[in-house]
Amino acid sequence: MKTKTIILIVVSLIPLTAFSQPQPPQPPNPPNPPNAPQPPRDREDRRPKVPVTFLGVDTSEVPSVLCDQLGLPKGFGLVVDYVVPDGPAAAAGVQQNDVLKMLNDQILTDPGQLSKLIRSYSEGTNVTLTVLRKGQEQKITVKLAKKEVPRRRAWMDDMRHMN
Repeated sequence: MKTKTIILIVVSLIPLTAFSQPQPPQPPNPPNPPNAPQPPRDREDRRPKVPVTFLGVDTSEVPSVLCDQLGLPKGFGLVVDYVVPDGPAAAAGVQQNDVLKMLNDQILTDPGQLSKLIRSYSEGTNVTLTVLRKGQEQKITVKLAKKEVPRRRAWMDDMRHMN
């Protein structure tokens, strides 16, 4: 009887094991965080760089209407369109919209001319800019610095300003 009872109990439990659920699988490990995104490398970043003497301004020719208002001869002077923050010109006090009349004793007429003149000086040279600001002429001394630019860009700047 004992054997029958044990067999009966075992047989009655078999259907229960068929319906029992297996243990759930372990959740997968979370993926590793992605690497910090790298900024895309520009083609200029890969080019060899050359040091050039640097003033830290972007200029354009003085519009004729401004020449008329300031009493400047046509084609004379350069308007400062942008001053590079922390550049030599900014440190000396050059401001956007100043009109650069002269670099040392050289009259300025073209942005390319200014670029060539600046590059003809060595790093650390003090140059005097004659500036027209709000109708008042003043002289500002700027200590030139060096900046590394891609070789092709330096060459293209020279070629662009030759025309």
